[in-house]
Amino acid sequence: MGNSRVKNSKRNISSGIISCISTIGLGFFIRTAVLYIFHEKYLGLTSVFSSIISVLNMSELGFSSAIIVSMYRPLAEGNQIEVCALLAYYKKTSKVIGSLILFLGIAVLPWIPQLTGETLVEEINITILYLLYLFDASFSYFLFTYSTALLTAVQRFDLVKNVHTITNLVKSILQIIMLCIFKNFYGYIAIMFFSTVASNIIIHRISIHKFPQFVCQGELEKIQKKEIHKRVEGLAVGKLAQIARNSFDTLIISGYLGLTSVAIYNNYFYVYNSLCSIMWAITTAMQAGVADSIVSENIQKNYQDLRKFEFIFNWIIAWCTSCLLCLYQPFMEVWVGKPLLLKTSDMILFCLYFYLVMINGIRNLYFDGNGLWWKGRKIAVYEMSANLFFNLILGKIFGITGVLIATVITILIFNYIGLSNILFCEYFQCSPKEFFKERRNYTLVTFCVCVVSSAACMLVNVYGILGLFLKLILCSAVSNIFLLLFYCKNKMFIVSFEFIKEIFFKKKAEEIVK
Repeated sequence: MGNSRVKNSKRNISSGIISCISTIGLGFFIRTAVLYIFHEKYLGLTSVFSSIISVLNMSELGFSSAIIVSMYRPLAEGNQIEVCALLAYYKKTSKVIGSLILFLGIAVLPWIPQLTGETLVEEINITILYLLYLFDASFSYFLFTYSTALLTAVQRFDLVKNVHTITNLVKSILQIIMLCIFKNFYGYIAIMFFSTVASNIIIHRISIHKFPQFVCQGELEKIQKKEIHKRVEGLAVGKLAQIARNSFDTLIISGYLGLTSVAIYNNYFYVYNSLCSIMWAITTAMQAGVADSIVSENIQKNYQDLRKFEFIFNWIIAWCTSCLLCLYQPFMEVWVGKPLLLKTSDMILFCLYFYLVMINGIRNLYFDGNGLWWKGRKIAVYEMSANLFFNLILGKIFGITGVLIATVITILIFNYIGLSNILFCEYFQCSPKEFFKERRNYTLVTFCVCVVSSAACMLVNVYGILGLFLKLILCSAVSNIFLLLFYCKNKMFIVSFEFIKEIFFKKKAEEIVK
């Protein structure tokens, strides 16, 4: 099982990163096309609609995650009947969720003009655009969403990502043609819907071919449904907190400052989220393997794995944060120009935002793998309430700066500290003191690396794309050299190095011998 987990995780990570990079690259070209062919207000409008759809997707309440977690144990035990019953239950529930999203989305229609903050150009009917977004979000729940859940649970998320990579490539090409040649914004949005339909159908066919033994049939016992509903309730509260952090930020900026400010904010958020997506591709690919380890291995072994993964992931986070700090403003200046730049202090807050979100990555693998959402519901409520309160107050006073400060504070206090305490109390059954101490040391090292890398990049007086390339190489080299100097004698560095060498180099050596 250990070798299988490693093999699947490597495969999932590779497919996830490729999918993310292709999505980011194509999305960058499309966003640039919208910006220059139309207007930055169009970007603000699409950001607002995406945020509204995210709020409506709360209707899903994290049901897919609850089902996936519920499948880990029966899959490990070879209980095919229970897995099939879980899929059948998810299939029925998905149709209800899709109908609810469609109904709620239509009910929101009268408030769409107010949520956009200002009137857009006369050529665009915002109601039609909103309905296209709504149909894309709601119809996907009627089209075999349970197949994606199955492939995720059996540690073959790479198949899902491969389909997404191909369909996203086709979608992006068609969208670029629609924007650049036909200059049709309606067609650009409508293509998303057809891409979603195609993606779901292809994933379903792959699922049937690879795992024909798993079909939607059978009925869950009442106690099983009760356990799933309990997890869903906890997840729903957690999703509320996440939406308060992301989608409500956009809506508040739109309401206070208008669509142009939303566009500027979301240009930075797009870069931030793109980098996050690559990191999440790594952790998402590891989720099923970690969950299988939780089911199959003892707590002490999983705790040592947590520390090892934390160290490896922290190295990557420190490197990425350093590069983000050094390249954020130069990249934005090349991409959108000086008039659409945020203040340097806001850019630094975005970097801090990225770091604080990412340090929860490995912790979340064990939190989600144990299905501890119900235990964390109160923390999620506190985070959501505090986030909304500070967003409304600080956003009114300081604008975008206030929204970012509110987000940074609530992530640190509630998400990182609060949920980490729950994980250690409920699963590891020990104090998180050692865990927090290690994170404190990692954070100090990351801060030093960022300062040194920034100072080094200031010596580069070349601008434009060439300057970005030179700064990327210099920042990467400096940050990794200093990380090596800081950690070379660290015990976790030695353990992690041996782990990586075992996975990548020993396997290759064995293949050469064969």
